[in-house]
Amino acid sequence: MFNDVVRPALDLDAWFGVPDGALDRVADLEYAHPDWPEQLPAAPWLRIPHGALDTERTNSRAWRQSVFGAANLQTTATSTAAFFSRLTDDDGPVRQLLGPRLHSELLTSQVTGHDEGKIVKGGIGGSAAWWSLRHRHACAYLTRRLDDHARAVRIATALGDDLTVGGEDRTGPSSSAVRPSRHGVRGVGRSPRSR
Repeated sequence: MFNDVVRPALDLDAWFGVPDGALDRVADLEYAHPDWPEQLPAAPWLRIPHGALDTERTNSRAWRQSVFGAANLQTTATSTAAFFSRLTDDDGPVRQLLGPRLHSELLTSQVTGHDEGKIVKGGIGGSAAWWSLRHRHACAYLTRRLDDHARAVRIATALGDDLTVGGEDRTGPSSSAVRPSRHGVRGVGRSPRSR
């Protein structure tokens, strides 16, 4: 569904199950510190699929060509920032793909109320992507070096953004899974309406 419908509809440079011809574009992950997996607060929740924190496994061809919808999206920062820049566009491809009702639900806070003017998603190892409702820009910082979110927070701060999420500590965005590409370590996009 993602590769055949969503990916082309949203014009994404992103894969679940990387095809042979694109494998050389995927960066090998590395730990910032050897004990990083043991110190990661979310480690207990990342045991499925098996090996999600083991770089020997996640750097393998088998992992990259497998489909684990919440754990191994292979993408570029540029593509991720472009996606976030189109999230709220009433005439954009996300709304066209989802339809008006589901698009509205996607953008409506479900639990914590309006979250200080942003839509943010953090990734395992310090990656983060966001859309600033206040500044009308998107940014994605995707890294191969697995560490905390401090680097993404520094970028957000330089842009005048705050990545903290209601109900969390102040160390960074919520965890999700966005994987880096060798060709995209950061990207910035603007809404078509703000150009």
